Amino acid sequence: MRIRAFDWCRGLAGVVVLFGVLCLGQIELQADRIVAVVGDQVITESDLNKVVKSWEYQLRLEASGVEYLKRIQELKREALKRLIDEELLYMEALKEGITVDPVAVEQEIEKIKARFPSEEEFKESLKSAGMTPKDLYDQIEKKLMVRKLVEKKIRSKIYVNPVEVFRYFRSHREQFCLVKRVKLDSIFIPGPDEGEDEMGFSARVMEEYVRLTKNQTTWKALKDKYGSGAISGWKSREDLAPSIAKAIFSLKDGVYPMPVRVSTGYMLFRIEERDKDCPQDLKSAKKAVYNYLFKKKFEEKLNAFLEDLRGKYFVKVYQVSTQ
Repeated sequence: MRIRAFDWCRGLAGVVVLFGVLCLGQIELQADRIVAVVGDQVITESDLNKVVKSWEYQLRLEASGVEYLKRIQELKREALKRLIDEELLYMEALKEGITVDPVAVEQEIEKIKARFPSEEEFKESLKSAGMTPKDLYDQIEKKLMVRKLVEKKIRSKIYVNPVEVFRYFRSHREQFCLVKRVKLDSIFIPGPDEGEDEMGFSARVMEEYVRLTKNQTTWKALKDKYGSGAISGWKSREDLAPSIAKAIFSLKDGVYPMPVRVSTGYMLFRIEERDKDCPQDLKSAKKAVYNYLFKKKFEEKLNAFLEDLRGKYFVKVYQVSTQ
């Protein structure tokens, strides 16, 4: 059974979602209830669950605790949308007569194999994922066909005018500032309490976090309740654990980072000040501005192209549980 997965954030550069599936080990197959029909192809519950499991694998590497619980809720809905998008693009690629060189497919397979310690472990992971070598070949061929279609119909037609770059930089200079250091204050919430499981503990922390963001409680009140955390003062990325640095340095001003799970509880952070390195002229930020505008145009054109395909091909979606 094919695994119809195409992650637009990563798929154009490779086969990360597919690799995630191969890393999962044994996957419990679900009943093949049809969840969507695209043209003459069906997407089944087991197809969807395989993709969701592969995304869960990646998500567990990137998030934990409360953040994981928050992001996992939309996973199945997003996975189904992307499965449908990929099938639409693949059908259009077939209609356009797009083909790929078998050598290119084999090269992609070799890249995947290289991520495993041995050929035997690669084959075992492939078997555990319910795939044959032919399934893998077909999926990579499909992805390369979709990539060529997107290059032909969308990417090659995008042009970012230098005047656009200059004007956007002039009116959005702050967007391209880099935060070098942040001045932090922190709260430590220990737990779980006796008789409280991890899920209940995470929910309790999330409740406190939501109350804080909605101004239903104050930072001082939570600090008086739980006590100060061990991390405070000026910190650079290098001074912090990767999970904490990621939570903090990606946020806009005035936003509290999501609680971060540590070995004996959760940490809440407040950013009191930022030390920013802002570009003084367009020359130092030209590449970043260009990439931003290119990505924005690409996403707009891709979404419009997919919307046209939804009107061109038959698409029927059945009710899918988000649990």
